[in-house]
Amino acid sequence: MSGKAPIFEETVSNYLAQVAQIDLAGISENLAITIEQGEALIPFLGKTYRVSSSGVFDDSGLEPIHAIRMECLAIIGWLLADSLAQAAGLGTRSVM
Repeated sequence: MSGKAPIFEETVSNYLAQVAQIDLAGISENLAITIEQGEALIPFLGKTYRVSSSGVFDDSGLEPIHAIRMECLAIIGWLLADSLAQAAGLGTRSVM
């Protein structure tokens, strides 16, 4: 199967647009993550991913392969869920 599934790419684009609206520094303490140069550094399954509105990238700066991109959706969803929880005043620590 070559190419990327359009619905998957649409979902990623939608999530990344939402990430652009998040104050990453504001949620970093609650999530126990580091922010560097506007990117959230998120350890996940033995690797560190860099997440920003530009995308999700591995340690080498490459976009993960399609099979791993499902994990990227989980990472982005985790950021968004915590941001929404803080906005709602729940302020609970979210652990991945």
